[in-house]
Amino acid sequence: MEDIRPPPRQIGIIVDNSGGDPNEIYRNYFENLDIAVNAQRVNRYDEEPTYTGLVLKCNTYNDNAYDEIITRENPTEVEGIAFHQGDPTPSSGQELAGNTFSPYHETVQIPETDIKNDGDLIYYFHHIQPPGQTAPRIIPEYVDTNVVKARNKYLPFDSTCCPSRLGSQGLSEELMGMMASEQPSIDSLEIEYTTLIDGGSTEELTNNVFFSLPPDA
Repeated sequence: MEDIRPPPRQIGIIVDNSGGDPNEIYRNYFENLDIAVNAQRVNRYDEEPTYTGLVLKCNTYNDNAYDEIITRENPTEVEGIAFHQGDPTPSSGQELAGNTFSPYHETVQIPETDIKNDGDLIYYFHHIQPPGQTAPRIIPEYVDTNVVKARNKYLPFDSTCCPSRLGSQGLSEELMGMMASEQPSIDSLEIEYTTLIDGGSTEELTNNVFFSLPPDA
C-alpha cells in the first residue's frame, strides 16, 4: 500500500492557556468528533478558598471519540481546568455542571472517553441521573477517578437547568438556522481538506501529533 491518507483529526473547541479568570464553555453541541473540547495547559487558579478558571458547563456531547480532554505541558505546575466543575453548594440545578455525555463513544466505552484529565484534580458536581436507557448521561462514568471526582448534589436534571444566555428564544433559533445553512459549505471544505492532507506514514506519528500541545506539533 502507498499514499495512505488518514482523515484529518476533528476537534470542536481548543482552549489554550486561558488563565485563571472565571470563564466558561457553555451550552454547545458536539457530535461525531475525535475530541469535542480540548483544554490545554493553564486554565485554572487554585488559591484556597478561591478556585476559578475554565468551567465546561451545559454542553451536549454525542458520539464523539472523546468528549473532554485536558492536557498539560509542565508536570510540576498547576494546570488543567477549574478545580470545581459546577458549584459545590448549589441553590438550584442551574449551578451544576449540567453536561450530557456521549451515549456511545466512537472509539469504545473505555476509561476516560467522557473526561480524559491529564491536568490537576477536578471535582465534577452533577444532577441526579434521570431514569431510563435513553435518558441523557449526565454523570461522567468513563474517567480516571484519581483525577476526576464526580459528586452527586441530588438535584433533578431538566430543560430549565441550562437556560439560553442569548437574550431571546427568537435570536437563538435564528442563530441555529444560520449555522445549519452553512453546514454544506463546511462539509465541502472538509472534503477538500481531506484530499490535500498527508497524515504521516505511521499511526504512531499521527497519534503523537494528535495528542501534542501546540509547541510540540
